Amino acid sequence: MQVAGYDSVQGIRDSLPSLASFRALLEARREAAQHGERLHDFFVLSRYWLDEFGSLGIMGDGGGVSLRELFPDMPDVLTAAEFWTYANAHSNENISIVRSLAAVASLPEPNIPCALCERSWDQAEAYECVSAYSTQSFPLTEFAGRTFGEFTASLSQRTDALYRIQPELAVSGCRVTDDYVLRESDETFLNIWRFYHPVCHRNLLAAEQERTFRVLFQLAGYEPHRIVLKPVTNRYGSDCYRGPWFEVSTPDGIFTIGWRKRVIHLGWPASNEDLLVLFDDITDTKGPGYIHAWRYGQVVDYVSRIRVTLERSTLSKV
Repeated sequence: MQVAGYDSVQGIRDSLPSLASFRALLEARREAAQHGERLHDFFVLSRYWLDEFGSLGIMGDGGGVSLRELFPDMPDVLTAAEFWTYANAHSNENISIVRSLAAVASLPEPNIPCALCERSWDQAEAYECVSAYSTQSFPLTEFAGRTFGEFTASLSQRTDALYRIQPELAVSGCRVTDDYVLRESDETFLNIWRFYHPVCHRNLLAAEQERTFRVLFQLAGYEPHRIVLKPVTNRYGSDCYRGPWFEVSTPDGIFTIGWRKRVIHLGWPASNEDLLVLFDDITDTKGPGYIHAWRYGQVVDYVSRIRVTLERSTLSKV
């Protein structure tokens, strides 16, 4: 029995030189799965997982590190059995490989450039792109009197991001047809994907985190002109999806702050004071010189406690 090109190592490999042909192959797999065909799993470019149901997934180590970094010499296309044999032979027991479903978009659309530098994609960059997902409740006031079909057509023309609407939530939480005439009070719920070059996405994360942490230290009582933030390596290894850590220079010394996977690490300046006792009422992870925070409000509270204690200590020595 002849195997369809979209379900063979050679067929998938032949599609890779062109992003358009790879997209066509993915669409053929989706259509085949919808018609009941049972597909095989493949692992592509040390990044993509093509599963038996025609879906596209993203591979990683669970900590934001790409498999290309872990396995730079891995063949471009492997069957499931070949992939796990290769991974087990070239990794150590501390590496945990995870697969996550890439919902709708993980490859950049041809007409949508990088959301940061606005540069279009060459072939290699397209396969390495980072897609960032968000949602938005969108009022349809300006489209009042026009049809829902006209509104969706306008979305398809946008080049800043990829927009999708869930059919069951199309307008004010209800499913509608394209000829539905929109009212001023109507709204819709948008699923949005923006695409970035990896370096652009890391730069964006770094800038966003620096702004956020700067505000937190100001809210904790430090004057804006007396704090300096210096980016350093993310010591948890999650910089590609959480951004770098920062050393924050203040009049009381240097703090260290940054995201791990789900919590914020806050390290405080060396001091003759026993600052850990300031957090006797906190049950979250902590130790000599650091504490973890789940929310930004906790960071403000913790930094404020330290600032007040260190300033009081300094004044007592004057």
